[in-house]
Amino acid sequence: MTRGEEAAGRGTPRVRLRDGVLYGLRKHAGISRDEWARRVGLSSSAAWRLEAGHASPSAETIARLLVATGKRFEELFEVEWVD
Repeated sequence: MTRGEEAAGRGTPRVRLRDGVLYGLRKHAGISRDEWARRVGLSSSAAWRLEAGHASPSAETIARLLVATGKRFEELFEVEWVD
């Protein structure tokens, strides 16, 4: 079975930030949510939604977060399957 065939039965993939990872990174760096939002070009409310897991990041936001943090995709994000 190919990955595509395996994925076909799971629903729709959704990318989300791993729980607590950005909170931990920004706290370790000593910056506020507003500051990290500014650094990656997001509004404060969009940053909150992403950090809380209430929104899926766009491809552009994923790229900006990876560049800003220097982390790999799998360190920041996870893929969940929704019906």
